[in-house]
Amino acid sequence: MVPLLPRAAVTLVLGLTPVALGEEAPPPEGAFAVDPSRLYGVPGDQISVGFKDKDLEDRWTIRGCEVWFEQPSGPVSRCPAGPLWEATVTVPEPDPSGRTAALHWRLLLIEAEEEKPPIINLVPEPGELPGSRDFTILRFDVEPDRPEAEPGGTVGLTFVAVTPGLEIIDCGISAPGRDAACDGVSRPKQFGQVPIPRDLKDGQVTLGWKLTYTFREQVLGEADGTIKLPVRAPPPPPPEFSVVPSSTTASPGQPLSVTFLSLTPGVTVETCAVALDGRAPCSASGVAVVIIPPGTQPGAELRLPWDLVYSSTRPGEQGRTADGVVEVDITVIERRFAVTVQPRAAVPGGEVTLAFESLVEGVDIVDCIGFFPRDPGGRCQRSPERWLARTSVPADAEPGASLLRWGVASLTADGTPGADSGVVAYRVLAPPTPSRTTGTPRTDPPDTPSTPDVPAAPDTTARVPVLVVVTDPESAGPGEDVTVTVSALDPGVTVTGCTAGFAGQAGSACGKSGGRRSSTVVVPEDARPGRQSLRWSATARTDAGTAVTDAGTVTYRILAGDAVDVPAFSVRPEPPAAEPGGRVAVAHRPLTQDVTITGCSAGFTETTMAACHETERGWVADVAVPDAAPPGAGTVLWKVAYTRTGGEGSTDGLLSLDVLAAPKQEAAGFWTTARGIGWRVALGAALLVVFAGARLGGRRLIDRRRRPAAGGEPELPDGVRVVPVLPATWPAATISEPDAAPRRLIRLTLRDRRPDIRISGE
Repeated sequence: MVPLLPRAAVTLVLGLTPVALGEEAPPPEGAFAVDPSRLYGVPGDQISVGFKDKDLEDRWTIRGCEVWFEQPSGPVSRCPAGPLWEATVTVPEPDPSGRTAALHWRLLLIEAEEEKPPIINLVPEPGELPGSRDFTILRFDVEPDRPEAEPGGTVGLTFVAVTPGLEIIDCGISAPGRDAACDGVSRPKQFGQVPIPRDLKDGQVTLGWKLTYTFREQVLGEADGTIKLPVRAPPPPPPEFSVVPSSTTASPGQPLSVTFLSLTPGVTVETCAVALDGRAPCSASGVAVVIIPPGTQPGAELRLPWDLVYSSTRPGEQGRTADGVVEVDITVIERRFAVTVQPRAAVPGGEVTLAFESLVEGVDIVDCIGFFPRDPGGRCQRSPERWLARTSVPADAEPGASLLRWGVASLTADGTPGADSGVVAYRVLAPPTPSRTTGTPRTDPPDTPSTPDVPAAPDTTARVPVLVVVTDPESAGPGEDVTVTVSALDPGVTVTGCTAGFAGQAGSACGKSGGRRSSTVVVPEDARPGRQSLRWSATARTDAGTAVTDAGTVTYRILAGDAVDVPAFSVRPEPPAAEPGGRVAVAHRPLTQDVTITGCSAGFTETTMAACHETERGWVADVAVPDAAPPGAGTVLWKVAYTRTGGEGSTDGLLSLDVLAAPKQEAAGFWTTARGIGWRVALGAALLVVFAGARLGGRRLIDRRRRPAAGGEPELPDGVRVVPVLPATWPAATISEPDAAPRRLIRLTLRDRRPDIRISGE
């Protein structure tokens, strides 16, 4: 039979003059019998019609026959030559107009005494006998419950007996590798469902069906067919993306990074951007950097719209776009640590050193980290002079602004742990041409790098003693000795043992040195210049007898054989925070013994750099905070010129500085303004009188002080004043207990050896 898509129909049309079942059609004019196998059927059934001469004495005999359907018209089927005259015809589809079907035939006759060749046409002529009977075409509707099939889903077929007197006894459906049956209750309508295999590809699926029926409760028959449905893979669920800002809070005027990452396998973020005062596109690593507008008021909530374009390899999914909003609270974050970055800019692959210094008395650093986005970064290292972390600009970083993130773990005097983190807008320089060499030592990542994390909020429910590892010197070349010292920061904790060694080396046991343990390790002769892992482990015991174990890795820098390390400097702001328009003294001090500063400068921009002057605290630059500086974490540029054994040089870097929000000025009323002007006028008049009298008294006082005392030194000439002169060498310091256990308070008594200058202080 011929299937219909997506609707299959099998029909049977009742004739206008139905023939009783089993009743034989009357013979044409009583001489010939016409015997159809049946006068009903479904499209595609084969109906045979036999013809027989009943009156053997009649002069007419059958010479041929033809059978066909009309309404709709069908092909003509001719009988083969006798002795049995029978033709078979196929039941056609019903006429779309609904007209009744009829089964037609025609006998070709000859006279017995005169045989003539048969004339075959459809017009009755002498020697032809036409006839017809009404034919019932049984009609079924088979309809799917959906236009498309989905792999792993189901498709249901509804079977409806349209012809009156027709009932469906049972039905079944088949799909590739699957079979399903209907409920089997005899009625004019039934339903069945079949599962669709999950491994079907896009295209078509053929569903076979079969049913058993009864007609007028007397006839039992079967019908079958197929239905073809297109197969479409179900659309995958929407992909998920991680769009995370570098911090849930931000400061006005400071950079904020937003990292994009696909959380759905098969989906890749191609391009992305964040909108804030313009559109900030992402880098190749999926990080967009925006600057919080300086005029944003602290306490406000900022909404950052974002959008991205992604590609997909998931079946049935094409690349498309997604968008959303990131919400960030704007706050002023007070820093407890000064972070110095050296140098202030570097090429991709260039080394960057971060130095950390506590700005709060009684807060000690116990760990730190510095890293660029998508880079393992460098873990903290403690040298006798400073806490530092070394990292490198990613090799694939684009020239321009990037983010240098840092984190610090700390401990207060009462043992309370703390954590702080921040970000520095770092400038990436264009890489040099291949013909040039930068002189930057090759940097190898630690042999077991891990994704760096900013120290999380500490758990104050459990107190674990902290062990601090100090490496001296902080950089060394192949074959040189490095002293690794492990000490306990907490009072009442004694280090009982430790080992240390570079990656690939056996650990060297520590020896006892006062309240600490030290081990001397040798940099491997075959070590390549760059950063190497220096591993350590230690055991300790508290006064209460509790055993403590700890271990870690120091990112140690290996120098080339004849390379000279860039000297280290302490750059510290005083005060550590200032309002816009305020002034900050930025003190520069060398941390390398053979280095002497010859000049320096500092400022918020290249054009506003303030020159340094030498003081007791070091070389100090008086830096003015711009009036328009936004509150939050600011950045001060600094540059130092120095001399050292064997030559001179210069270096530069960045310094973190907190910019406080300027106090809001309340508008004063008329009377308040009038009172302010009145008391200022009165105060000015009073000060004028006092100043006139003070000049006379002050002159007399100065003259008195200039007179030499009896037996004293002579008076200095006019224009000459006494100023302190710092010695060219470091003052000698005497430590009474060199092997004493570390304590939070160390008292040093300084006395200069020159008898003409006496310095005493603690």
